[in-house]
Amino acid sequence: LPGLAGTYGKAGWGGRRVDGTNGWSMRGHFKLSVGEGSPLVGKNPIGSYAYHADMKGSYGEAWMWNNSGLGTLENNRWYCIEQYVKLNEVGKSNGVFRSWVDGRLAYEKTGLRFRTTPNLKIETLWMDVYHGGTKPAPRDHTVFVDNVVVARSYIGPMRK
Repeated sequence: LPGLAGTYGKAGWGGRRVDGTNGWSMRGHFKLSVGEGSPLVGKNPIGSYAYHADMKGSYGEAWMWNNSGLGTLENNRWYCIEQYVKLNEVGKSNGVFRSWVDGRLAYEKTGLRFRTTPNLKIETLWMDVYHGGTKPAPRDHTVFVDNVVVARSYIGPMRK
């Protein structure tokens, strides 16, 4: 799902491991609907897919938005999804990621290290929906996105 990045065409997606000098990314992430037997049956878990300087493997890490069940979305309903990224100061692990669903904090992670050089910045907003891997999605997935805003401070949901 959409998110922010500074890949510079070098690293931070598709198994292109980041090291703090070559890129980073913080895209949205989703999973298949929750199955029978769960109180969240039929909802779709969302989260973030992060490439950061302290990640362990070559591929990004999935962080599910699990605060008060806010990161599980119903089909056929509009949501206000907001994401905040503050890159770390060079030499410090003080980067921040936050997400909100309908104006309520759904996830927060602090102490992040995205970069080791001041040359890495927020370069782009990714407006893609990526299935992952090399196999095509087993069925069509429809996602509607509207009223996209990029800002330096929290905006909150639109008023009705």
